[in-house]
Amino acid sequence: MNLRHPAFKQVAALIILFSAGCRKPPRTLVSTALAATNVVFEPLLRQPPLTLSPRQIATVKRIVGRFEAGSRYRVERDILPSAEGFFVLGNVRFGWVPHMIYIHDPETKLYFVVDDPALAKMGEAFFKAEGAKPPLQYPSQDQWREILSVLE
Repeated sequence: MNLRHPAFKQVAALIILFSAGCRKPPRTLVSTALAATNVVFEPLLRQPPLTLSPRQIATVKRIVGRFEAGSRYRVERDILPSAEGFFVLGNVRFGWVPHMIYIHDPETKLYFVVDDPALAKMGEAFFKAEGAKPPLQYPSQDQWREILSVLE
């Protein structure tokens, strides 16, 4: 097979173009999340969801909006460590790891990740509430409210 043939080069260019297009966050999920009026944070360990204040919702939506800007997110095949909780906007879940949020695209099996200074501050508050020495204590509902307050 002649790899220098013009038709081969065109096919290769199309493959690269279309594979790059697959590395975008699921647009429908992101737009649904941004339109949501019901926004909560669900801690990981079977605690009731916490309703966010209007200012917290605005901060979370600003961060989620970064998924629409191609240069504002990165793509991962796996997320480590696992999520400590989830921001749920309407029916769309964004995993929270102490400095970032992510959304998983089941079609491409990729994770789309956004880092943000507000999430890093939330992570610092989480680690403080968890404790510095073993055994680590998962935050209580009241501690989660305090952790989320850094988003105001």
